[in-house]
Amino acid sequence: MRRSLRGGVTWGVARAWGRAASEAEVLSEAPGLYAACSSLLHGRGCRWGSRLLLAWFAAVLLPEVAAAQAIQGRVLSTEGDAPLMQASVSLVDSLGNLLDSRITGSSGTFRFEAAPGVESVFLQAQALGFLTFFDGPVPLGGPDPVEVELRLQPVPIELDSLSVSVERRVRSLDQNGFYFRERLGAGYHLDRTAIQTQVSALTLADLLRAVPGVSVGNQGRVSFQGARSVQGCAPSVYLDGARVVSAAAPDPFWGQNLIDPLDVEGLEIYRRPSEVPVQYSASGVCGVVLIWSRRR
Repeated sequence: MRRSLRGGVTWGVARAWGRAASEAEVLSEAPGLYAACSSLLHGRGCRWGSRLLLAWFAAVLLPEVAAAQAIQGRVLSTEGDAPLMQASVSLVDSLGNLLDSRITGSSGTFRFEAAPGVESVFLQAQALGFLTFFDGPVPLGGPDPVEVELRLQPVPIELDSLSVSVERRVRSLDQNGFYFRERLGAGYHLDRTAIQTQVSALTLADLLRAVPGVSVGNQGRVSFQGARSVQGCAPSVYLDGARVVSAAAPDPFWGQNLIDPLDVEGLEIYRRPSEVPVQYSASGVCGVVLIWSRRR
């Protein structure tokens, strides 16, 4: 037996207070709503009144459609709370399934929309130079967006060791082409560093004793072996670009008295004509020695 409220509104609608009614149930009660309206309003304006009552019952009694749950927040560094740009944030369910992922912008922000019915999620954040961060379970189901902050701890990145070597160049030698000719590979070159290793050298002749193909005889006489005779020949000698000894005016003892080794910045020894640089080849019938003095 169906019990009615005043004017014929049945308990079929009223019972929805105890549970959610279906749309069909509410619509089936429309005649009763109209009858109640007629009883209360004596038939005046019941068409619109019943429609309003029906709309009210439908809004109150019908179950709400579940909405997606928003999860939003920022990825920050634990040092200084700086936002992390280009961090990867993943949304994961309780079974470890990836639901969605985002890349943070310059402010480190992200936002997800969890599907209706999901009760909780987990968040994973990763960024270059930081430890991976996990957060959760994050409970869902409320009416408002869930706000979270994911703080990542920096981790030092170990790089391969870097070896840096600096080539010391003397400006005067560089300007005079010493290093350029040294790179060409012809001749024998001694810079100031190499000269300083020969601590026992008191004369230029002493410096030349260790050079292959150079002979230093009695009283410091310098000659190049096997160039033009059995005894060798005397090379032409240039000091700071000026010729000071030539085949036409030889000085067999220039190695003894021309310049102190302490005042020499660089030495170039070309022991045969084929090695002699073009600009000095006219006088290089035997060989050439280029001496560059130190500029203090």
